[in-house]
Amino acid sequence: MQRAVRQAIDGELHPLGLRIQEYRALIELRDNPSISGVSLAKRLQHSPQAIQPMLVRLESAGLVERRAGLSRSNLEVRLTERGEDVLRLADSIVTALNTRVNTRLGSSTTAALLHLLEAAQEAVEVTSQPARSFASEPAAEEGTPA
Repeated sequence: MQRAVRQAIDGELHPLGLRIQEYRALIELRDNPSISGVSLAKRLQHSPQAIQPMLVRLESAGLVERRAGLSRSNLEVRLTERGEDVLRLADSIVTALNTRVNTRLGSSTTAALLHLLEAAQEAVEVTSQPARSFASEPAAEEGTPA
C-alpha cells in the first residue's frame, strides 16, 4: 500500500521534477526556515550524508540555497522564492490526488481507513516501547510473592 501511494505521488510530482522525498524536504524547509542540514536529515530520518545528493539536486534546480550556519561544518538550508512557488504547486497537486482518492473511496470508507491506520499506528507505538527488564525491577522480599 505504501509503495502504491509513493508511486502515485512520485508520478504526480514528476512534471515538477520532484520526487516524494524531495517534496518532504521542501515541506520541512517551509515549516522550519533556515534549518541546518543535519537537522533536516534527522527530520527526514536519514543521515546527513544520505541527503547530500538530494540537496545538490534541489540547489541546482534553484529550489533551495545552502549557506554557512553557526558552525562551519553545518550549512543552513532554506527555500528560495522559486522553491516556495514549486512547493505551493506540489501541495496543490498532492491535495488534488488525495481528493481523487477520497472521492473514489467514499467518505465512510475513508473514515474507516483513517481509523484503522490510527489504530495500527498506536499499536506500533505501544509495542515499540522498550520492554521492562526484570533485572531493573526490585527483588521481591523473601516471603512475599514476586
